[in-house]
Amino acid sequence: MDLITFLLSSSSGRNFYFYFVASTRFSLRLIERLNERRNMSYHGGPCPCSGFRKAGTPIVMEMQRNPQLGLNPVAFVDDILTKGL
Repeated sequence: MDLITFLLSSSSGRNFYFYFVASTRFSLRLIERLNERRNMSYHGGPCPCSGFRKAGTPIVMEMQRNPQLGLNPVAFVDDILTKGL
């Protein structure tokens, strides 16, 4: 019995396979995200973000992923003072 057949047939082998695939996917995403951050250019103008948490976080992430937009998030503006505390 070869190694691959053994790993796929036993329960510990299936766990190994699952963790191998999951860690590989995570590693690739991590490398991609670190690469994006390294290539970021903060030469854009300052830009306050409207909203906090669910509304503002995706906006800031989009600005960070696309430095060609020329937007540099500097602050969050929200109408409810106690919302984020």
